[in-house]
Amino acid sequence: PTAAAAPPRPSLDDVVRFYREVHRRGKMERDAVIISLVYVERLVRSTAGALRPAPRNWRSVLFASMVLASKVWDDLSMWNVDFSNVCQRRGRR
Repeated sequence: PTAAAAPPRPSLDDVVRFYREVHRRGKMERDAVIISLVYVERLVRSTAGALRPAPRNWRSVLFASMVLASKVWDDLSMWNVDFSNVCQRRGRR
């Protein structure tokens, strides 16, 4: 059996579209988006690059950083179940 081909690297437009969609559906404050990018950078630095967005995991890494940023920085963050509904509407669980 041959290994499955690696998924393509996301374009900048893919990443921006993902952020906009989660931001809108998650009803997050704008600051949460910026802070989530800071969290991703800290993740990459603190693991010396062992954990970083890659073609197979970039959505999960960005989504987790957005949820964390929202929980820490938003005055009225959503409940966890609300965040799971954002994922389900996107066709992911």
